[in-house]
Amino acid sequence: MVKQGGGSKAVQRHLQQGKLLVKDRLANLLDNVDDFLELSPTAGIGMPYGDIPSAGLVCGFGQVHGKDILVLANDGTVKAGTVFPITLKKQLRAQQIAQELSIPCVYIVDSGGGFLPLQAEIFVEGGKVFHNEAVMSSLGIPQIAVVCGMCTAGGAYVPTMAEEAIMVHKTGTIFLAGPPLVKAALGEVISAEELGGATMHSSVSGCVDHFAATEEESYRICRDVILSLDLPDVAYPTAYVDPLYSADDLAGLVTRDNPNAHQLISRIVDGSGFHEFKSQYGKSLVTGFASIAGYPLGIIANNIGDPTPDASTKATHFVQLCTQRRLPLVFLINQSESNVGNDAVVNGERLKSQARFMAAVACSDVPKVSIVTGAFEGMSVHAMGSKAMGANFIFHWPSASFSMHSTSHLEGVISSTHPELKEEEIQAKLLSTSSSQYAASNVWTDGIILPQHTRSVLSKVLQLFKYSKSMKSLTAESTSTDQVNFRM
Repeated sequence: MVKQGGGSKAVQRHLQQGKLLVKDRLANLLDNVDDFLELSPTAGIGMPYGDIPSAGLVCGFGQVHGKDILVLANDGTVKAGTVFPITLKKQLRAQQIAQELSIPCVYIVDSGGGFLPLQAEIFVEGGKVFHNEAVMSSLGIPQIAVVCGMCTAGGAYVPTMAEEAIMVHKTGTIFLAGPPLVKAALGEVISAEELGGATMHSSVSGCVDHFAATEEESYRICRDVILSLDLPDVAYPTAYVDPLYSADDLAGLVTRDNPNAHQLISRIVDGSGFHEFKSQYGKSLVTGFASIAGYPLGIIANNIGDPTPDASTKATHFVQLCTQRRLPLVFLINQSESNVGNDAVVNGERLKSQARFMAAVACSDVPKVSIVTGAFEGMSVHAMGSKAMGANFIFHWPSASFSMHSTSHLEGVISSTHPELKEEEIQAKLLSTSSSQYAASNVWTDGIILPQHTRSVLSKVLQLFKYSKSMKSLTAESTSTDQVNFRM
C-alpha cells in the first residue's frame, strides 16, 4: 500500500498533469537514491480518518554532491498532498531531527494545504513548521524549497520562508487562496498560473528565486544551490572490519523472551568486538564499548527482564562515562515489565536506581539511537533511550510491541474498572494499539526496520551525527566536570 502512494488512479492523474512521482523526484535530486534513509515510511496507515500512505509525506536523508541533506517531499498522489494531523506530526519530527543534527532541509512542495474537516487538529500546531524553518535558518542550517505542484494556504509560507526557492513553470503554484476562493469571494475569474504561477512569482512578487522550465531542471538548480552553500567536508571512517557473524541470523536469535544481547551485539559491531563494562555486575543490562562502521560508541542492551537496581546503577555510571568521553549511545531495547512484589525496601531501591538511570540519559547531550527489538514495556523502559528521553533516532523491528504495562496486567485492570467492556474487546484493543505497525503508523518511532538491516541503519545515522554540535571536537565547554561520575 505504501509504495503505491495514493493508488493507481491517483498516480495516473498525477502523471497526466506532467508531474514526477516522489521516487523520480528523489532520483533527480540525490546522488544515489538507493542510499536514501527514509523515516517512518509506514506512517498514516489505519488512522481514524482513513489510510494516509506514508502520511502523504516522504521524509529521509540522502546526499547531494556528497553532502547530507534531509528531504521532506509531499506526495501529490496521496489525497493531493493534503496535510492531515499525522502528516504534520511526521513533518515536525523530521524538522526536529534536522535541527538537532544541523542538517540542511530541502522541501519538495506539492500540497493542497490542510485537510479542512480536521483543521482544529492542524491549525495551531501547524505554525511550528514555519517556526522551525525560521529558527533553523537563523542557526545557519540551510532551508531550500522546490515548488513543483500546488502550494496553497498555510503551505505557501514554506517556500516563501526558505532561503532559496525554485519553482516549476506551469505545474508549480503558490497562493494563499486559489482561483475557486477568489471567484467565491470577489466574483473574479483568474487562472492558477496568473494568480500564483512561476512566471509571476519569479518576476513580479519575488517570492521565489529561481524559475525552472521543467521539473527536471528544478532539481538541477537545487543541486547547484546546495553546491553553492559550501557545506563543510566531513571525513567518514573507511578502515573498519565487518562483523564476524551474519546478521541474517538475528530474526531467529533474538526474541521477546530471549534478548540474547551478546549475540545481537556480535552481529552489528565492527569485527564483532565488544569491550564489556562491568560484565559481572547487574547482568540484566549489558553495557560496553564498540564501534559501528568505524564510529566508536557505547552500547546498553537489555538482557533479562526489567533492570535490577544493580543494573540501573551500572547503566547510570556507563551513560556518564560516554557523556564525558563524547561517545554516542546505542540502546538495544527488549524490556518486559517485571512483577513489582510487596517488599517496600526492594521496590524503593529499584525505583531510585531507575530514576537515576533515567535522569542520566535525559541529561546526556551525546547522540542517542535506540533500536526496539522486542518488548518496549513499563514506564522504566524510558531510561533505555526513548523518544521522550531525547533519542535522536528510534527504530523498531517488526517483532516489537509497545505498552505501558504488560497486556495481561492491563486486561485485569481495565476489566475491573470497566466491567461493561467484553474481554475479547479489551484484548483486541490492547493488541492493536501495542503492535509494531500501530507504533509506526502514529510516528511513535522513526520507522520499522528489518533485523538484518540494523547495522546498515545505525551506520547511516552515525554518519549524520558528524554534523551535530555535540560531536564536534572537545572544547572547554564540553569537558565541564560539573557532574562527576559515580559508581554506586
